[in-house]
Amino acid sequence: MNKLLITTLFLVTALPLFAQRQTLAVDKVKASTSLTADIAKDNRSVQCARIVESMDRHIISAITSSRKFTIVGRQDLKTILDEQDLGQSGVVNQETAAQLGEVKGAKYKIVTVVDHFQEETARATFAEGEKLKRRFQISAQATIYDTSTGEVLDASNIQVEKVDVIGIDPGTSNRQGGRTDELMPLVTRELAEKTSARLVDVLFPAKIIDVDGTTITINRGEGFFKKDDVITLFSKGKTVVDPDTGEKMTIKGKVIGTARVTSVDLTNAQAELAPNVTATVGAQVKKMEPVKE
Repeated sequence: MNKLLITTLFLVTALPLFAQRQTLAVDKVKASTSLTADIAKDNRSVQCARIVESMDRHIISAITSSRKFTIVGRQDLKTILDEQDLGQSGVVNQETAAQLGEVKGAKYKIVTVVDHFQEETARATFAEGEKLKRRFQISAQATIYDTSTGEVLDASNIQVEKVDVIGIDPGTSNRQGGRTDELMPLVTRELAEKTSARLVDVLFPAKIIDVDGTTITINRGEGFFKKDDVITLFSKGKTVVDPDTGEKMTIKGKVIGTARVTSVDLTNAQAELAPNVTATVGAQVKKMEPVKE
């Protein structure tokens, strides 16, 4: 019995040494009120519900893959006050909870609201026959909170657009519906990955952790970078104080050049510097978005 007590005390005492990841509450993804009303008029409520459900699953997976957070497994939080009530009731370990008046059990919280979904279809005639050109657009508002203060750290509108061209098969009436079923998870997964990348970028800006000649290693891996991604490098950022509010903010340094990702691991990526570019450990990195055609 004494041995069990000693072991338990050791684990409780040592827990902070291992709990290096920040805790994150992930609110259940939902559709905005205006979107819900619009899709109801067009009889697309079922389709929208599937999109939101798919996004909800993918965002948990994407954030977990970032390996930056311990996710608090309560997606149905309604408000920061709800989170407090759970903490006070003992559902959350008080040893790891914030102080009274703060959200319990999670340092940060992300709330994602799908606010736009549109599918456009147009017929076009090509040399090989008539085809359908279909455009998918989806966007969501992602808001990141510091739950210890209730401060909004970031509010971004994240968008994904996909264009799909398919042949028209006169003998198959369900061709279009089948393609929608195939593409919908891909679109929501990309939106979830972009949302997760924004979350990580806000709380943990990507940085160079090693320089070996013209090869740099970055503390981001799968789920953030892909091979051949082009990235922009910035000199070390600095912290400044807003003279009006007294708020501290970190700003990027000057642009020092670009690099191209050559390999991606689970937790890091390597890139080759462009000619005549030098970089140092600690410099920030930002992925360049591809130019839309």
